[in-house]
Amino acid sequence: MDYDIINQVYEEIIAIVNDYVRRKNCTYEVAKKLSFTLLGYYLVLGPEIFSKLNILLDSINIYECISEEDYQKKAIEISPRLEEKKHILRYNPITIWDYKYDKDHNFLGGIPNIIYMRDKTIDNVLSIAHEMSHGLEGVNATVESQDSEYVHINQGFSHIIVNKETNAFIDDDAGFIELVTSSLETRILNALLRLDENAVKSPLLQEFLKEIKEYKGKNVMSRSYETLNAIFKDLLDNDEFYNLVKKYFYENDEEGFKKEYELYDSRLRYKVLKSAAEYLAMDGKDFSSIIYYSEIIKKQADIFNRATNFVPDKKILILV
Repeated sequence: MDYDIINQVYEEIIAIVNDYVRRKNCTYEVAKKLSFTLLGYYLVLGPEIFSKLNILLDSINIYECISEEDYQKKAIEISPRLEEKKHILRYNPITIWDYKYDKDHNFLGGIPNIIYMRDKTIDNVLSIAHEMSHGLEGVNATVESQDSEYVHINQGFSHIIVNKETNAFIDDDAGFIELVTSSLETRILNALLRLDENAVKSPLLQEFLKEIKEYKGKNVMSRSYETLNAIFKDLLDNDEFYNLVKKYFYENDEEGFKKEYELYDSRLRYKVLKSAAEYLAMDGKDFSSIIYYSEIIKKQADIFNRATNFVPDKKILILV
């Protein structure tokens, strides 16, 4: 690993974050954790992702809350419709889209707002990484159609229907979105763990790397959508599969992903991955269905891994 480049990149990231702070007046805690998140994006997705990250940072708002009351207040401030649901608001990291319309109520676009509760630094970094991924999906999103009541959006290999009156999703098939987004957390976590705190120059980054060194050398995975990610792990760990994700997902090119994935072997079926991810990302999964999807994903992973000469790591996972 070339630490001259890593150190230079982190300096440039600090400049990006300082510019974000000037524009958004965010807190020091958000700025610090955002800098680690952006370094994780660089390590996993490469410098190319910053063309989209810079667009996202022009609009995105990130809020760190220190109490459930603060979280609830901020969520309702962004989206007043949540007032009637505040008794069931869960204090997990969330992205609330503030969609905008012109005077004729035609869709213009959306501003993503991330809200999360203050926790361990690494937990918050992964939460920001996850929610920023949802924001990145919007950079290349397309409007399929709209009428006076609804707008239909293609985003992150999914079809989303938004109620214009309430700005609420009334339908979405976001299973594959959550598969990609939560697997990004794990990739960022492992990339950061590979850094040597003694080789980086920034005292801020050194301190963070020392905080997480207890996980070094271990087979770790983010807790986000853990059943979904555990079942897909042998596929997600394959760099060739993840390169397909990097190439097509944030470009919103589902057909390109499907075509190239299925070219590896005639038995590979993208629709199998998508339907499995859709079910496994849901709440209330029953055990027999989990076993069913586990078996069909294992078959897909075995075929793809043999085609790419990849041997999955079978060490015990530690969830972070």
